[in-house]
Amino acid sequence: MPSLRLHLCLAVAWSLLASSVFSLPAQTTRIVGSDLMGPAFRRAVEKFVAEEELAVTLDLSGTRLAGEALRAGGADIGLMTTPMGSTAWDGEWVQFPLAYHVFVVVASGELPVNQLNFPQLGDIFGTGGGASQLRWGDFGALGEWRGRTILPKIVGPQAGIANDLLRYTALRVPDIKPTVEVLPTTAEVLNQVRGNEGAVGIVPSLPAGSDGLKLLLIAPDEREVAFGPTPQNVHAGDYPARLPVNMVMRAADAERLSRLGRFFFGEDMAEALALDGLVALPRNVRNELVFRLETLAAEARR
Repeated sequence: MPSLRLHLCLAVAWSLLASSVFSLPAQTTRIVGSDLMGPAFRRAVEKFVAEEELAVTLDLSGTRLAGEALRAGGADIGLMTTPMGSTAWDGEWVQFPLAYHVFVVVASGELPVNQLNFPQLGDIFGTGGGASQLRWGDFGALGEWRGRTILPKIVGPQAGIANDLLRYTALRVPDIKPTVEVLPTTAEVLNQVRGNEGAVGIVPSLPAGSDGLKLLLIAPDEREVAFGPTPQNVHAGDYPARLPVNMVMRAADAERLSRLGRFFFGEDMAEALALDGLVALPRNVRNELVFRLETLAAEARR
């Protein structure tokens, strides 16, 4: 029989081995993504990581760099602005919608026009559109509004993606008319629209408490039904002025990353995205995506 000393040596060796294994740092999850993700998103991620004691790095240097890092194996999760219907992440990858950038059209609450379409927005804001000076009567307004000059305002590129999104979705030529006033912040656009009854503005979102203003419904053309930017309408594609932020990962990593995935589709993240001016997914869609993620995780375990 082995001696007592041998038993003690083996016990000590096993204890040291076990201690070294369980004290190894957890595998770091590397999240990369669009530089358009805002401060509320960052705070939500940092809070979750701290509470759950996860090892996570967050690098939001831009969609292009994020995609390169993912493909090179230098990242685990990518949060990227990807055109609708893109197949760039097929094959070993899975892609989930997370939220949407949109632009919204804001006007005086008294304006007797409730909707516009992309060609009409092109006439108002684009160089390839109609006359340099248009009146609300050109878009169906009657009475005293008929002769009122349209005063277009738009937030500048430094305030997010709304400016570019208008240019590359609604305008026939992606250039803004020189008569359009470009302002640096959403607040300044809203103040200008509130102070000029004939004004119409393009901003990323309409903050709560914007009294005296209204959102105009949008249609892609005059033959289509116009919709407002509710989460349901945006996700379904009925509201056409949208660009998705997608979460991309390798299908084989679904089990390891499912904890973070569930967080990204949770209520705290939806609230953070809304604070940053993005449109989060409807709750039922987020629940469906959590189920899909769990299904992928189960398949990865087999």
